[in-house]
Amino acid sequence: MAQEQRARGAGRRLAHGAGLALGVLLAALVVLELSLQLASRFVGDRSGAWRPGATRRVLCVGDSHTYGALVRREEAFPAQLQRLLEQHEPGVWSVVNLGVPGLSSTQVRNRLPVWLSRYQPDVVVAWSGVNDSWNVSELDDTRGGIALALEQLALRSRVFRLLRVKLHDLALERDALHGRRVWEVAKVEGALSLEETWTVRRDGRIELITNQRLAPDSYADDAVVEARAEADYAAMASITRAAGAALVLVEYPLDAGMFAAANRAMRRVGERLGIPTIDSPASQARVPPDKHEWLWAGHPNGAIYHEIARDAEQVVREAARPPPGG
Repeated sequence: MAQEQRARGAGRRLAHGAGLALGVLLAALVVLELSLQLASRFVGDRSGAWRPGATRRVLCVGDSHTYGALVRREEAFPAQLQRLLEQHEPGVWSVVNLGVPGLSSTQVRNRLPVWLSRYQPDVVVAWSGVNDSWNVSELDDTRGGIALALEQLALRSRVFRLLRVKLHDLALERDALHGRRVWEVAKVEGALSLEETWTVRRDGRIELITNQRLAPDSYADDAVVEARAEADYAAMASITRAAGAALVLVEYPLDAGMFAAANRAMRRVGERLGIPTIDSPASQARVPPDKHEWLWAGHPNGAIYHEIARDAEQVVREAARPPPGG
């Protein structure tokens, strides 16, 4: 009997100790969350990628159209958007280019939570979808249903965002230390060899991106591209909103074939969810014939990018503006 009482007493003490430890942990997490939330209101520069002193951050994500393949860096869409924003409000805006040639809408969607956690932008400008016709990488990694809803809820927590970034970086460092072959064959950003593993280096960060071809010289039907892109755009909108940022979609200026399939998906998501969508086909139509040129694989030249950036500039400014009373 005495032994049973001692056992019950030990159990109660153990449960009390575990409850106390859990309470302390939860209290510490609450304090940390409140501290990070408070600090975010006063700390100006949230990443070394941003221009010092800028109070409005725009993160451009997507494929080679975002990256600016085949044009000079200063002619790329994000660089031209930066100059236009700077002309209207000097010193206020900072634009970061996270475009990677070959990236699919699914790869953008899957990376968006980490990008949002690391850079904490005010506006995300997304331009992707046409590569869904051949790049089937990461389709099995896409979260949906309850998992996506829980992730969106967790993104409201700055503690979760910090942990998400740290785990992401640790995983990449582990791969590097193990000397996996992907690090040996990786390409630094700038090349246009899309069907392999890339190492992307920006702001002192390293990320691996592996593109997987559907099949040699084969492409998915436009309807498949359209459905996949539409689901990804809708998820991007939910993920971005959960992180407290605004989303802007950019259509492809060449509105035909697989480009048109991605554009149709953007328009539907934009209309359904109230997401601003840049009408790039209309933008490129303003370019004078003597300056209008399509580059390899339907990429715009600098003059076309300029007109698209002109249309995006006002939309981005409106998207970054806090709501009335906010």
